[in-house]
Amino acid sequence: MGDVEGGMARYINSLSGPGSWESIPARRQKEFLQNVSTAFVDDPAPLTTDGELRKFNFPVLMLTGEKSPPAYGFLMTEMRKRGDFKTPVIIPNAAHGMFSQNPKAFNEAVLGFTEPR
Repeated sequence: MGDVEGGMARYINSLSGPGSWESIPARRQKEFLQNVSTAFVDDPAPLTTDGELRKFNFPVLMLTGEKSPPAYGFLMTEMRKRGDFKTPVIIPNAAHGMFSQNPKAFNEAVLGFTEPR
């Protein structure tokens, strides 16, 4: 299978910033490595078309980390052009792994979104 740990380190560092893989506790790194094979699928998730996106008639919480790769911000900007979506919530001091990098801000955003209105 090749250098699985090296590949995982490059992947995690690309999502969450340089040194992110190295900062993950060893037991959590082990979990990632044990589950890496679940990423290999023959049938990727279906894409949502522009037309389908325009038909969304339910609330959508868009979250991104302050340090997330720029591609996520680009995707959210494009989604907002095609639907009635609120401004994304930016989780400070976090990247793609925002739920563990800033759990307080992440939980506040999710719980605030799910509160009855």
